[in-house]
Amino acid sequence: MRPRTPRPFFAFILLTQVSNAVLVNQTIDDGLGDSLTGLKVQYSPSVSRGRGLVWKSQDTCGDCAITPDRAKAHNNTWNSATALSPDNVTATFSFQGTAIYVYFIIPNMPASTGIRSIVDCDFLVDGRIAGSYTHISDGSFRFQYNTLVYANIGLSDSSHALMIQAKNNTFMIFDYAQYTIDIPASSSTASTPASSTLSASNKSSTRSTSSSSSTTSTPASSTLSASDESGTPSTSSTSSTSSASSTSMADATAAPTPTGTIAGAVVGGVVGIGLIVLVVVLYRRRARGHVSHDKISTRIISKPINLFTATPTAIISRARE
Repeated sequence: MRPRTPRPFFAFILLTQVSNAVLVNQTIDDGLGDSLTGLKVQYSPSVSRGRGLVWKSQDTCGDCAITPDRAKAHNNTWNSATALSPDNVTATFSFQGTAIYVYFIIPNMPASTGIRSIVDCDFLVDGRIAGSYTHISDGSFRFQYNTLVYANIGLSDSSHALMIQAKNNTFMIFDYAQYTIDIPASSSTASTPASSTLSASNKSSTRSTSSSSSTTSTPASSTLSASDESGTPSTSSTSSTSSASSTSMADATAAPTPTGTIAGAVVGGVVGIGLIVLVVVLYRRRARGHVSHDKISTRIISKPINLFTATPTAIISRARE
């Protein structure tokens, strides 16, 4: 007797292991830092010769020409800087995860005001340029909040360092970043479930990245496309639904014909052919019988005997024939 393999038990163990982890998004605030580790964002330089503070927050920007509404910023905080030569203006933070998303507050001051509001910066992941972002003011005086300026979902599950580097004669307002991490399901840390839906509100901005980045020279008004590790753009939720629907319909159309139906058709065909053959055989036999009878009748009629005039010898001779 063959022993039974406890497959349900192994399946239960596998499902238990899978369910013990979940992907969540952790936030790195510009001022409060990492919501999971508590690490703060490092701003450089803090002070510049001849112009004082380079990076200014909502609390230290009383004399700033560009001042966003702190009530609309994430956690009511933001940090801004103007990059002027020879300063190398950067914001750097570390995280461990498989994806990273960076959000700015975008200003739109008219050129006639003389206020510098062009946003142009690079994003370096682990020391290498992985993307860039450029925004030209539309002159509307309006601020665009929660603007996604960089996203990368193709990172290895390890520790990473991201640096935001402003280009010369530009301005930027860093609000917050989010990264995706795989944590135990039993963990009680405050977090946001990871989502693949990305959006941007900046209508006149462009993002250009290298092959490792998740954005590719796309107008900010269009949907931001994220890439996986192979560089293949992911589909939107609408495309996924359509694809799923198409797959289901294809599966239903390609369903195999039941075995009973096939067997019945084969047997019916064989019986039908047998009946046709039997009818043909019987018909041919009947036809042969009629032909023989006709030949005999023709032979008798073709040589009639006149019993009144013929002699007995002639009758006997004709009968022998």
